[in-house]
Formats: sequence, structure tokens, C-alpha cells
Amino acid sequence: MKRLADILGRPLASREDGLRAVGGPAASGVEIRERICRELGVAPRKYLERERPYLEEEEVKELAADGFTIGGHSRRHTRLDGLEEGELEEEIARSTRAVMELSGRSRAPFAFPFSGDRADPEFIRRLLERHPFLTLVFGGPEASDRRVISRRLWADTPAGTGGRRSNLPRLLKEFGKTG
Repeated sequence: MKRLADILGRPLASREDGLRAVGGPAASGVEIRERICRELGVAPRKYLERERPYLEEEEVKELAADGFTIGGHSRRHTRLDGLEEGELEEEIARSTRAVMELSGRSRAPFAFPFSGDRADPEFIRRLLERHPFLTLVFGGPEASDRRVISRRLWADTPAGTGGRRSNLPRLLKEFGKTG
């Protein structure tokens, strides 16, 4: 468990806690997810097929056909705040275009994985100018410039769930108070 905790950067209470981490935000990127699975003696592909933490292409198409807005969220679901501007732009544009192809829409939003609170508002302004298909860019709850980076509610964050699967009801109540 110590090696697994080192990979995740946080202590783990049990093997089950480690398994939950495979599909969660701490397992950002394929490399980390595979290291966690190896450490637990679990086949990554079989685990992900059973747990399905991601939407399949058909599910994205169905949701879009039902009127849901689907946006980009990066290709690798990794922290983007350390990337060079060119690589960051490519990550945002490619993932959003892929979602647009699946959804059949000509425009789509993008939400930073893990938070875009430290994203440079000037870079985001230039990005929106160069890629008019981007409708909105969502950061985190502490977005630095809300004129270009919209506040994003995290409904799947464990903090505040009170043992339930989602903290969305609490967040909506708080969001209504602070707007």
C-alpha cells in the first residue's frame, strides 16, 4: 500500500480505496492508471471495461442527440497547468474538435481537468480568438478572470459528499448564494 500511496500522492485506507482511485482524478493519465493497476495486480483494460468511468462514443452521440451539451476535457485527462502554450492549445483544440465530431455540433465548450484556476486569462482570450468553435472555457471554483474563464462546479469531488455519490445538491445551493 505504501508504493500505491506514493504513486497517488496520498495515503490509502484499503485495497478498495486503491481500486476506486483507478477511475478517479488522482489517476490522471494512462501511465499512472496502469501503474496503480499493476501495483494492485489488476488488468487495466478489464477493470475499466467493468467500471466504465468514461463515456463510450455511442453514449456521447446519444446524449448530444437528446440535447445535452458535450464539451472537451483534454485527450489525456492530465494536469494542463504545466504545459507550454502550444501544447496546451493543441490539447484543448483537439479534444474539443473530437467531441464536436461525435456530437455533430459546430461549437463546444472546454473544461480543464483538475482546474483551470491558474490558466492565464490572456492566453485564454487568444485561444478563443484563434478557435471560434470554442464557446466557453471552464476553470475551477476559483477561476482568475471570470470574463474569459467560467466558474465550474465540481459535483464529483469527494469533499462535501457526506457519503453520497455527488455533492451537487450542496454545490447548487452554495452557488445560488454566491453566484
